[in-house]
Amino acid sequence: MKTHIRFDYSVKRLLKMTEELHLEELNGVKNVIDELDIEDFPDLKYLYICNAPELHQIVNLRGWGPFSAFPNLEVLFLRNLIKLEKLFQARFKDTAFSKLRTITIECCHHLKNLFSSSIASQFLQLQEIRVSDCSNMEEIIDHAKEQRSREDIVEASQEVKPKFGQLLRSLRLQRLPKLISFNSDCSTMPLFNDQFLFPNLEELQLSWINVDMIRIASYCVENLTKLIIHGCHNLKYIFSSTMARSLEKLGHLEIRECKMMTKVLSKENEEEKENLIFPALKFLQLKQLQNLVSFYFGDSTIEFSSLNELAVRNCPEFKGFAVMSTSTDVAADNQPLFNEQVGFAGLEDLILSDFPELIEIWHVRRRPQEILDFRLLKYLQLYNCAQLSYLLTPSMVFCLVRLKFISIKNCAMMEQVIMGDGEESKMILQLLWRIELESCSNLISFYVGSHSLEIPSLQIFSIKECQRMVTFAASTSSGEHEKETSHQYFFSCKVEIPALGQLMLSSIKIQQIWHCELTSVPSFAQNLRELMVTDCDNLRYLFTSSMVKVFTQLEKLEIYGCKAMEVVILMEGLEEEEEERMCQTMFPKLETLVLSNLSRLIRFCSNSNSQLEERSETQGLNASGSQVVPVIKSTLEHTEATKLVFPQLKYLELCDLQKFKGFFSQMHIIEWPSLKR
Repeated sequence: MKTHIRFDYSVKRLLKMTEELHLEELNGVKNVIDELDIEDFPDLKYLYICNAPELHQIVNLRGWGPFSAFPNLEVLFLRNLIKLEKLFQARFKDTAFSKLRTITIECCHHLKNLFSSSIASQFLQLQEIRVSDCSNMEEIIDHAKEQRSREDIVEASQEVKPKFGQLLRSLRLQRLPKLISFNSDCSTMPLFNDQFLFPNLEELQLSWINVDMIRIASYCVENLTKLIIHGCHNLKYIFSSTMARSLEKLGHLEIRECKMMTKVLSKENEEEKENLIFPALKFLQLKQLQNLVSFYFGDSTIEFSSLNELAVRNCPEFKGFAVMSTSTDVAADNQPLFNEQVGFAGLEDLILSDFPELIEIWHVRRRPQEILDFRLLKYLQLYNCAQLSYLLTPSMVFCLVRLKFISIKNCAMMEQVIMGDGEESKMILQLLWRIELESCSNLISFYVGSHSLEIPSLQIFSIKECQRMVTFAASTSSGEHEKETSHQYFFSCKVEIPALGQLMLSSIKIQQIWHCELTSVPSFAQNLRELMVTDCDNLRYLFTSSMVKVFTQLEKLEIYGCKAMEVVILMEGLEEEEEERMCQTMFPKLETLVLSNLSRLIRFCSNSNSQLEERSETQGLNASGSQVVPVIKSTLEHTEATKLVFPQLKYLELCDLQKFKGFFSQMHIIEWPSLKR
């Protein structure tokens, strides 16, 4: 709509009956009601007004008597009304806006408040308020006393009206840099006071506002289920211990980027020792709180009996959930994040990120029973914890019976994930199905100990840029490790992982992946479907001929940038008939084969008696994308060509193979009947 809004009778009649109205691009319009010239919108339920640069007011009928429009309006949405100064400047009849449930205001930069105190009681059905990106908003309800007519005063004296906010369930205030209070001009007051209370409030979100205190009456947070605080840099804590005891229904607590915050919960009495319980809290996130030292200072116990997911990210000064001292020097105690004061009996997902000084997560060496509090833990993720040298001990592993996922990234000092203590028996991680290890420069192995390790459910294992890691399970500590690396296998008979389906190895210094003795283990590699090897510069080959027959389920094989690799399959000790049979039956389910940037690769498979550096008429192959290569011959004399068969291969990529001379060292014919690319 442009400049003015003028409608004929039929359009006005239609507008009078409409339930949902969207008004956009109202250039030149200063007052919606005046311009529309509609009497009262009796059926309108949803009103959306966007991009009206000249609009000053929604309703301004002060001289017309009490205003009665919008008796059924439920939702009011206003966006980008850059000159809007007041929403309402009129006296209302009881029916006006009497059913309004939701009001959303965005990018209205001249607006200083939503309601005057004299008309706030008109909005008794209001359940949701959302205000964001209003750069001059100072308060939600204007605290100033307005001059009222004699009729207003008489009316007010005759009845006590219900207070605003009794049904409010959701309040979101976001990016309001000048907001002082909900209804006060005093900058030292808390955000809320006793004039307006919200006994049914369920959700409270405060983002990028400059208040010093939040303080809400305890009985007003009894129904609160979700609390999000983001970018409130003046806050030093969130709630008092009295308020915390009323948060019986709080299920979601999220605190991010509050620079001045040193604690989440503050004691009202220094001698207070009553226990604190958050019975319904399921999700807790603490993120980018640069000065946060502890969740709570004191010797009271805290119970998070229902907590499922805990994430602590980039809180460099954080020392623990219950810290006795208020000093930031408590790091000298080397105390763990978790101790006997804090209970996490229901925790399933734990994320710890950016703890540069953290040395110990649990006090398990001194109090191993504490790990029992984490017996339901399923997902464990650890990122950027530079001082941690290990994650778990065998005694902890026996307690973490539900652990399914481990992810560790950028932990520079970590040498092993599970550190043996010399007393353990065979270890079993019964439900663990995925392991991710990345950029841990001192990591030697996943497990160091004298006994075997069984992970019967492990399906996905990924390791990337862990330069010192040469084996999955080692028998020695780091001091003796260097002596044993010359003939180390990444997987040995010490490790049982029968369900492994995806294996990704990248930028590690392994020389051999599998010990040849593993071929005698019936469950070895029986489910491996995908194998990706990248930048493993010490690998000269991937498989021996005795191993190939085991990988019957392999569907995808990708090898990239392994500088020393000369052959993919090294054929050893096979008679001619066995060799030919292997060539026709290897990898029967292989669908994708990628060989890329392998500067020394000469053959896909070659027997040990062949001269890998033989001269051939075939020059180096450089095939970008995909290419069908039906026959590749060497100059070696052979009475009959050997047949190589890949019955299910659909995608073949050969790229940057400067020395590649063929798939086999003998004269051969390749068959791939399913090849498409």
